[in-house]
Amino acid sequence: MSFELLKKGLEANDITILKEVSKSDLHSHGVLGGKLEHLEVFLKKKMPKQPSFFPVFDDFENYLGSILNESFSKGESGFDFLFASAFVAAANDNVKKLEMSIDCGFTRFHGGVKGVAAFIDELHKNIAPDTEFIPELGIPRGIDVAEAEKLADEWLSTGYFKAVDLYGDELAKDASEYVNLYKTAERAGLKLKAHAGEYGNAESVRYTVEKLNLEAVQHGISAADSLEVMRWLSERGTVLNVCPTSNVKLGRAASYKEHQARKLFDNGVKITINSDDLMIFGATVSDEYLNLYKNGLFTVQELDVIRKQGLK
Repeated sequence: MSFELLKKGLEANDITILKEVSKSDLHSHGVLGGKLEHLEVFLKKKMPKQPSFFPVFDDFENYLGSILNESFSKGESGFDFLFASAFVAAANDNVKKLEMSIDCGFTRFHGGVKGVAAFIDELHKNIAPDTEFIPELGIPRGIDVAEAEKLADEWLSTGYFKAVDLYGDELAKDASEYVNLYKTAERAGLKLKAHAGEYGNAESVRYTVEKLNLEAVQHGISAADSLEVMRWLSERGTVLNVCPTSNVKLGRAASYKEHQARKLFDNGVKITINSDDLMIFGATVSDEYLNLYKNGLFTVQELDVIRKQGLK
């Protein structure tokens, strides 16, 4: 049934039909997982529209900062709204499997880590009960490694998290600095993920996977520059959770027509299609599928293979 809906929606260029298709979103940052127009209603003010392109990364960070600063100016209610909005967006897009990052720095809300975990668990049950939710601990590369390890221990002690993701400027700190943290997460049975190959090169993808024993890479698109690395990822079975609109708007992919996902797919690398930051980039997972189809990157049948990979 999902394949028929996918085919019908893509061929008719109908996003409403595509929203009925079961899908996954395995690369989503929780506080940015909702829609900008919903935030404007909450804030009772217009926000700058999502730019069609961010010429330099600082432009992206400045825009992101303006959104979060406005949201957190409302205190805990702003935090609450952002996460609730993310679950609403996922449910409205029929996301049946959601891996959503919760930053380790959010200790000031709801009385600390246990309160945050309980609050988000309640949101999931009330807003998106039909969605399999994999709470993911987000570790920003910008903080001190010892502090990151301390925070990770505190959050993992709740027993709530099922995955871990190292995100942020992948060139800021070497992946080897996080080996101990990832060994702790692995012993706790968490799925191991990290951002790599968005700004780094193909070898940086392999290096990060090897150092942290990753099951999945967030982005990883620069692996397309190396047949050897793609072959290695394929043989290992490592999944790349790619985000086409994010890559295009940040200049990491030339266009939808030329996105690296095509080369990765053709070389046997397992990929999934995801939203990244819906509030910033303005594309749901349904939008991503439609963009790739309209631009001739994938056929309906190929997109269905990718869709099923995400739901596994």
